[in-house]
Amino acid sequence: AGMALGTAPRYRGGTSAASNSVWLGDATGATTRLGYFNTEHTASDGTQQSDAFALTPTGFAAGRSRRYDGAATNVRGWSAWVYRLDVGYRTVGLRDAEHTRLNGSRLSEFAAINSAGQVVGTSNRYTTSPDTQVGVSAFIDDAATGSVRIGLFDAEHTRSDQFRTVEGLTLTEGGLASGRSQRFARSAARGWSAWAYRPDIGTRRLGLTDGA
Repeated sequence: AGMALGTAPRYRGGTSAASNSVWLGDATGATTRLGYFNTEHTASDGTQQSDAFALTPTGFAAGRSRRYDGAATNVRGWSAWVYRLDVGYRTVGLRDAEHTRLNGSRLSEFAAINSAGQVVGTSNRYTTSPDTQVGVSAFIDDAATGSVRIGLFDAEHTRSDQFRTVEGLTLTEGGLASGRSQRFARSAARGWSAWAYRPDIGTRRLGLTDGA
């Protein structure tokens, strides 16, 4: 549709770079700067960092903006977002206590976006004792439901130290998400379970799981 998504370096005068900005150009030649620029996403030295992920044929842009906590060195992860000119921004990813570190860090990543603006991705998981990352959770997000955790995350897919992970996330134009979750026997890895998810059917485990 004649649109383009990209990044440009920012400066604080002279040659001092202040990280990247994301921009969206439309067919008329107008350019809009994208990303989050509030206090949460601005370091004390003025640094604002955003990355571009994808642009759909229907005009949905996906990206992320770095989070800070006061000083420029206090990086607190990333906020993932989806934007379209006529609907504005939508923050995506899991942001509950399980996906927020004790210091306030959160980190969500994109895996795919479709023409309806639905996205799938991952959000880091954390424990409080000890304070450490324990893998990632998969999510799907759309404007109607917000971000929902998907995949297999029962005892079979949780290591003894609470670690969980997923990989191979995909998303169809019809909103069907798929991926696979790692299996464990206490602390030992025991392969992967494939699954598919759609809001109207829930999670369906795929593949052959009998004794053979």
